[in-house]
Amino acid sequence: MAAARTPAMREWRGVEKLRGRADPFGGTHAQLDDGGGVLRQASPIPSMELGGGTSDLAGVTRRVEQEDERERRRDFERVVAAAAGASLPSFSAKLLRGHGWRLLGTNKDLLLEVRYSQRDLAMAEKQQQGSNVEEGSSTAAGKVVCVTGASGYIASWIVKLLLDRGYTVHGTVRDTADPNKTLHLRALDGANDRLQLFNANLLEEGSFDAAIDGCECVFHAASPVFFTIKDPKAELLDSAVSGTLNVLRSCKKASVKRVVITSSMAAVTFNGRPRTPDVIVDETWFSVPELCEKHQQWYVLSKTLAEEAAWKFSKDNELEIVVMHPTMVIGPLLQPTLNASVEVILNLINGSSSTYPNFAHGWVNVKDVALAHILAYEVPSADGRYCIVERVVHYLELVKIISKMYPNISLPYKCGDGEPLFPTYQVSTDKIRSLGAELIPLEKTIKETIESLKEKGFFAL
Repeated sequence: MAAARTPAMREWRGVEKLRGRADPFGGTHAQLDDGGGVLRQASPIPSMELGGGTSDLAGVTRRVEQEDERERRRDFERVVAAAAGASLPSFSAKLLRGHGWRLLGTNKDLLLEVRYSQRDLAMAEKQQQGSNVEEGSSTAAGKVVCVTGASGYIASWIVKLLLDRGYTVHGTVRDTADPNKTLHLRALDGANDRLQLFNANLLEEGSFDAAIDGCECVFHAASPVFFTIKDPKAELLDSAVSGTLNVLRSCKKASVKRVVITSSMAAVTFNGRPRTPDVIVDETWFSVPELCEKHQQWYVLSKTLAEEAAWKFSKDNELEIVVMHPTMVIGPLLQPTLNASVEVILNLINGSSSTYPNFAHGWVNVKDVALAHILAYEVPSADGRYCIVERVVHYLELVKIISKMYPNISLPYKCGDGEPLFPTYQVSTDKIRSLGAELIPLEKTIKETIESLKEKGFFAL
């Protein structure tokens, strides 16, 4: 028997249809929650109208389970949208989330938090029908944002997703006349009308003023680049800190509302604390500058000091910042050149070595990293730091994953140093998931990486 409606449920649409075992990814019943507590446990759902036909939940479950290669979690959100009465076959997961739905938890523990009203549904349908932008169109139209270092691996994906959502984007590059820096950006959907590129140099104060002027948010993804380094300590540290401050000064002058900074897990984990399988790293961890300097970890130190400088500037100047900490970022390439993290995968599959490193990294898909940056701007409550890691695995496990997918590839077959395997550890995903981010499984990310390397001509089977 249906539970009595509460005032919070008065405007809801399709609540009766949503009762059911809505958990194709795990073994727990869904729960309906209005933000103030569980209203009722789910009970069997009779049927759903989906894609022009009627299907029971078992059928829907089978369909969703078959969509692993099409981002299963997002597809399931669309199934839920259909159950709620949305007739749109391409109903956007972002629009769904933006109007109060949340898909929370892991594959084994799925929770549906429902705050969906008739008014919200009508608004979402109207926005979707009036735009060919897949996600974010309800809030992005007319908004101007800036992406520094726009030609880079992560930044290119940030630009792409921003354009897809309807934003107007100012992108900075070191040389707008360099086709390797610009052609892949100009080829993006929406770039002709809503992308403007600017020359800017991190080491030149004021060079970002023109690009940032008029922008509501700045995504600071640029990093200094040196072709030759004579003094790693001085050059890397000074440039990382001064480059970050130069961008933040331009943001302050332009009255930017929020700055989302791309940092690294390097600024999180180098602190002498043990990292073993039972250890969970989270946003409360900070790398220790003195330890970085002692071990001459100049890149790690540069990221650590740049973040420290950013937080100090934020406090002193009342500038709102959010700092993102991705780990080893892999996945499909947009730019024509090879970047360092994807090259790690290439070096495993190109037959250049019979050994793999004795080390464990966290790994994450570049698309998830880019989307997390955007959510850190779009979600008003976003604040502080965010670790972005799907999973930590040793290179041995990486080789095993690749071998299963590509049995004909010649892969390294032994560890490089003969020592006991470097331990893995855990990284909490609680905070990044609180933004609505869902992390693509590592196996799919590896496949996307290798297929992209083939497509770009870096590797052939």
